[in-house]
Amino acid sequence: MKKKSMKLISAVLSMILAGSVMAGCAAQNSGSAASSEAPAAESASAADGEAITITIWDWDTTFTEHMTEYYKEQHPDKNINFEILSVSTTDFFQKLQGSLSSGEGVPDIVLCEMGYRGKVFDLGILDDLTQAPYNLDPSEMYDFAIDLGTAANGELYGIEQQVCPSGLAYRRDLAKEYFGTDDPAELEAMFPDWDSFIAAGIEVQKKSGGKEYMLPGIISDAFYILRNQTAAEYITDSTIDITGRYTESLTTLSKMNDAHIIMPGDSEATIAEGFANKTFIFYPCTAWVEKWYIEANDPDGSGNWALMEAPEGGFTFGGTSVCIYKDSKVKEAAWDYVRYTYGDGAGVEESYKQYGFMSGFKSLYAEDGLYLTTPSEYDAFFGGQELSKKYKEIMDKGMNGQVQTTNEANVLTAIGILGAAYESDPSMTAEDLIARLIQETQSLCPNVEVK
Repeated sequence: MKKKSMKLISAVLSMILAGSVMAGCAAQNSGSAASSEAPAAESASAADGEAITITIWDWDTTFTEHMTEYYKEQHPDKNINFEILSVSTTDFFQKLQGSLSSGEGVPDIVLCEMGYRGKVFDLGILDDLTQAPYNLDPSEMYDFAIDLGTAANGELYGIEQQVCPSGLAYRRDLAKEYFGTDDPAELEAMFPDWDSFIAAGIEVQKKSGGKEYMLPGIISDAFYILRNQTAAEYITDSTIDITGRYTESLTTLSKMNDAHIIMPGDSEATIAEGFANKTFIFYPCTAWVEKWYIEANDPDGSGNWALMEAPEGGFTFGGTSVCIYKDSKVKEAAWDYVRYTYGDGAGVEESYKQYGFMSGFKSLYAEDGLYLTTPSEYDAFFGGQELSKKYKEIMDKGMNGQVQTTNEANVLTAIGILGAAYESDPSMTAEDLIARLIQETQSLCPNVEVK
């Protein structure tokens, strides 16, 4: 989940809820190719000395080029080349469909952002990683990471490019001013649930004369937290239970909105301005946010940020699933690279040090594992807090991952429409929000019952 500007970040988050992409990917250039070496003849194995070419489409070729070159440097005995095509997140699914229709050009490694992930999973073009030649044991991964890579049929299609256990980042100076402490544990005790968080926000509004808010982004941030905290199965072949899935989170969102604790405006410009002017105290935070949101928009804020668990628990914030095309001629080589880079191989350390990526494999979070023995480069920016330990603490308390389907992607699109309606009419009640979300979802999913 790499970020290069506030503008890009907010745009991507908007697209999440419009159902086209999921937050967390950088460069949006489309159509240009970059290859670590000239393509060579494909082969199922490099044992015979022939070169193998692994194809990857990615929107952040800077990251992919670095990691593929690193892989090659660490494996001089493997005669493997990488052909990398830059494809934007907005174009990825359509381009993939075009390649499948023509029968040509489908990448060996398929990246699935959250906004279209369920649609790819439902195409039946990916290999189950628990089967040969991969033989991945899901028990090696955190449960929420398994859920995020699992299709409705129960097959495990992907491992996360980086897991995104998330809490709330907050400004230490404002926390001391309004709550009397900047200690994460004390704040967590102060805000065990959203009702206490809302009550504190009302006091912040009073003390600041209406100038300070608890959170920005009513849909892209506040609702994103709430909906991911309550991830659950709610979609079947014949029904989508919007009422059961979203009543709790939309009711809480409505309370937040009515209490005026969310900064008005849910656009890239207003959120960037809020960062610059210290208009909000808290921000949803996972490892990639530290660099691409917090430091990028508050470059002078080193030491003034901290990370706490959100009221009512952890949540995921972004993600890309890394999968193998079932008709790839180089499956074993592709999987060796994927597991080495995103699973529990040595490349994970390089990915973490250079880009802050964190794997979903539990062994790396053991007492002597990578993430508890290697400090984050942003620990100092967060006042010396050991961020990896905090993320592990959040994961260990339990998080939910949403199983991905085509209709889950459609619901994300409906949520984007709902968000625009809510901004236009903030007087909408929780009941209004549920009814509108049912309506928009039903229009996108006419062949199932939406209730």
